[in-house]
Amino acid sequence: MKGNDRLLLALVAIVLLLGLGAAAFLLLESPAASDTVRTTGVTVGVPETEGPGVGPEAEGPPGVETRTSSTPLIEVRLRLRVDPYDPAGSRDARERDRGRKGSLLGRVTQATGSPAPATRLAFTAGLNRGAEATTDPEGWYSLVDLHPGKGVLRIEAPGRLAVLREVVVPLEGEERSDFHLPGPIDVAGKVIDREGKGVAGAEVRIDDRPEFTDSEGIFRIAQVTPGDVLVLVRAEGYAPRRETLSLRSDALVAPSDVTILLETAAVLRGEVFGAPVEGGSAYLSLVPEKPPADRSFPFEAFGWIEITGNGAFRVPGIPIRKAFQVRAFHALAASDPPERFVYLTGEGDRNLAPVVFRLEPVRRIEGTVIDGETGSPLAGARVRLEPADFLAAVRSIHPGAGPALDVYVVDPPPVFRVEPVTDGRGRFLGGTGPVAGRRWIEVGADGYRTLERSVPPDSGEVPDLVLFLEETLAAGARLEIAFDPSPVEEVALTLNGSAKSPLLLEDGGPLVVPFLVPGIYELEVRRGARAIHRVERLLVGGRTRVKVPLP
Repeated sequence: MKGNDRLLLALVAIVLLLGLGAAAFLLLESPAASDTVRTTGVTVGVPETEGPGVGPEAEGPPGVETRTSSTPLIEVRLRLRVDPYDPAGSRDARERDRGRKGSLLGRVTQATGSPAPATRLAFTAGLNRGAEATTDPEGWYSLVDLHPGKGVLRIEAPGRLAVLREVVVPLEGEERSDFHLPGPIDVAGKVIDREGKGVAGAEVRIDDRPEFTDSEGIFRIAQVTPGDVLVLVRAEGYAPRRETLSLRSDALVAPSDVTILLETAAVLRGEVFGAPVEGGSAYLSLVPEKPPADRSFPFEAFGWIEITGNGAFRVPGIPIRKAFQVRAFHALAASDPPERFVYLTGEGDRNLAPVVFRLEPVRRIEGTVIDGETGSPLAGARVRLEPADFLAAVRSIHPGAGPALDVYVVDPPPVFRVEPVTDGRGRFLGGTGPVAGRRWIEVGADGYRTLERSVPPDSGEVPDLVLFLEETLAAGARLEIAFDPSPVEEVALTLNGSAKSPLLLEDGGPLVVPFLVPGIYELEVRRGARAIHRVERLLVGGRTRVKVPLP
């Protein structure tokens, strides 16, 4: 061969070698090659976009060979049984907050008639406690999703003392309530007894600001905003009294203009027995026999009277010659009878029927809160429990309150909203007494997403209270299934009824299933027609590892 021919062949060989090298370099840099995992096992890609708790089918990472295995096929069946955060778990709580159908809308104006912007309006007590609104630049406010009945709004305009005003929330729909805040005036008055004598040392509250009467029963309160002013008067040995004073801004209010009569009070005596040791104290509530036309007696001023333990009790300040009811209540018991009729004629008078309540245990609501990341009981989790239909529950334990809660500012009993904390075993115990219907439970802990659940009326133990970290819910759960002894070469995965293509595991690595909805799964591993491993309740959190023994 001539020299020129040898040179030409050498050049051709160099070109071929360079071409193959470049092709190999491009292949190594391609996404398919760089994403291939061949050392620890197969990751099944199931993005969380479709299907019950899992995304669309995926065939594993690119680059995995689909050759036939020489060993029997292993089939893994994985099915989501419980998603603790699934809204369907609360679908039967249709009555939750169904009593919140009323609204208040209105405008707050200053003495000049101009708008009162940035004025805060908030309910001071009752079922709507916590509801509040702030006026816009034109003085308008709106309070929505309210329970019906009479209530009191605290109105705080910038630069002036707060005022209290009575409002009536409709059963449903919107009610217009405007408030005009004229310049303040000074108010004086006198508190007297049945004989016309001044009552010294009586507490007089206007706009929730207390003053006390002097030796002649006279009180003076400065800087009172005129309007329909609420007055509450209490004195030892007398029954409390509520008045509504209509004060004009151009009037001078002297002691002779305002006279408030207090009636002598008696002591109500009775007994409670059978109260469970668990679940806290028993409580008494005073309610009218019928919805009162005369609301001068402030039943709500007594609140819920706590009776610790069992035995005799006494309640001072009860008006004489006035008929009403007294009701007993306990979180874990029903009262027999539910209420007692009361009518006292003097200080030493006994009631016609003994005011005795027997408390009989009722359903306890309890459960265990589990940490979804570790599977261990979660100590210190916060639990909130209450009736689902709060309005119906309050009506049921306030006989005589009427459909719109005529006994205004009615507070729910302290055990209607119980907030136990889980112990070292993750356990909690609570109850809402004998009220009918469903309960509503909320469970939360720092860093974990709060779980809400409707509790059926006939259920005592609340199952599947599993909390997951917010970050786990955002990224999805991850399950790793290792086989022992390994290696297993080929696995068929069925996820929530959707079959995936057979996958090859390499070097004895695990099967990795990411992007799962955190929850409780059922796992079954089969070899051929025979089930070789089964877990009915497998908790899958941020990263869960399972070892499957192979026979």
